Amino acid sequence: MSGLSAFQAVHLVGAVLPGEALARASELRMPGQSFADYQLPPGMAVNAAIARAWQAMLATHREWQKTLRRLPDNDPAVKQTREKWLLPLLYELGWGHPESIIGGLDVPPGLGETTAPRFLVSHRVCWPGQAGPTTWVPLHLVGAGVALDTKTPLVTKTPLVTARAPQSMLQDYLNREQGALWGIVTNGHRLRLLRDTSTLARQSFVEFDLDAIFTNELYADFRLFFLTVHASRFHPRPDDSTKKTRADIDEDDEEETDEGDIPAPKLANCWLEQCNTWTGTASNSLAVRG
Repeated sequence: MSGLSAFQAVHLVGAVLPGEALARASELRMPGQSFADYQLPPGMAVNAAIARAWQAMLATHREWQKTLRRLPDNDPAVKQTREKWLLPLLYELGWGHPESIIGGLDVPPGLGETTAPRFLVSHRVCWPGQAGPTTWVPLHLVGAGVALDTKTPLVTKTPLVTARAPQSMLQDYLNREQGALWGIVTNGHRLRLLRDTSTLARQSFVEFDLDAIFTNELYADFRLFFLTVHASRFHPRPDDSTKKTRADIDEDDEEETDEGDIPAPKLANCWLEQCNTWTGTASNSLAVRG
């Protein structure tokens, strides 16, 4: 929890991100925090974008809460939570319109498995695009009536699917899927940021208590939430230390640059990974994937 004592609604479990790096990020003192790095329109400052999203989401959260109060106590509220709260929230954080996954996502069979396990992830954002994705971030959006750490009833007859707690399911998916490194699971009340932790023996995540943030109007906590969960933090990037573009070639050199000279963007070079490796201590147990 070191470095995060000033935040009431942000909780760090395990070593997924260093608390000191998150605290520095809240003050815009980490690499990759210019308006361009957050992919904001020219002329819009990062602080202005946060303030605009804050005002919009305060009203959206209030309306969503009103909707929930009109539902039966045992209603999982999946549609209401996604459409009235989570998707608008993600849009304000630069995620656009995430791809809705019908039927879940398969991963290659592991040791002793004869069929591809299927994971009922609800959404994802892919790069370079949905048509031929090479990397992606899974976004598992469940209803307000669904607990993140409790097994939920099956909603499919697919034999490859078993009842899993949402967080446990998404964590297992990240640990097994080479195309995904980071992921988000949320029921609207709480949002957790997960990473591949296949090398770790215990849980590791960052949790944002969204109800506390918006009900108690914790602007500082929302600021850190925006700066950490914004879509630009997850985008694959080339390795800055080896990046070579056409501009690096001598103007007198008429030979065209081979595509292989320009490193492909990688999830392991995203801004979150820069934050993950900032201290050089707490994050060492997390293996970096290409």
